[in-house]
Amino acid sequence: MGYVWYPGWFVASRNVRKAQIVKMTGTAHANATLLLTLPCIYAAYRLGGKEAAIGAGAGCVIAIWVNPDLDQEGLSQIEWTTVKRTFGLGFLWLLFWWPYAVGHSHRGMSHVPVLGTAVRLLYVALFIPVYVGLGVLFVKLIPILDVRVALRWPTIDWTSIPWLGLGWGVAALAASDALHWFCDLFSSQ
Repeated sequence: MGYVWYPGWFVASRNVRKAQIVKMTGTAHANATLLLTLPCIYAAYRLGGKEAAIGAGAGCVIAIWVNPDLDQEGLSQIEWTTVKRTFGLGFLWLLFWWPYAVGHSHRGMSHVPVLGTAVRLLYVALFIPVYVGLGVLFVKLIPILDVRVALRWPTIDWTSIPWLGLGWGVAALAASDALHWFCDLFSSQ
């Protein structure tokens, strides 16, 4: 059984009439995101070059895991697959996103196309000091490494190539979230 694309819907192609609409599952959302990846890469390449294309491709692939459905407290199919394929380490991912899921109702603010993307990126950014602190602590606790750690605020050249790719990645993530919202808007629920 395959899927046929009608405007906004994935419809099973066998034994289903054209008017019957299938509920969007995590797999259908992931497939829609993967279908969006090549057009995003092409548009980014034409507008911004190779680095932009790499950023846009990375943004679409990341959107499979960092998607609007992170506001659900239960396990989605993609989360369960991640847990299985990482030998249980995927539970750290679930633990990281659990406060986000508890704090947002499903299909609430986190599903709004650009706003939801910004909120999820802000949620990740809030934990950057924690990541840096844990990394420094880890390095300091291993005496074999004998590493001196000096933390200072970096100077940032916002026009450099990595920031260009990051910007296109965020744009592709927002486009994927908009597609997710569009598919949910027209699915049967």
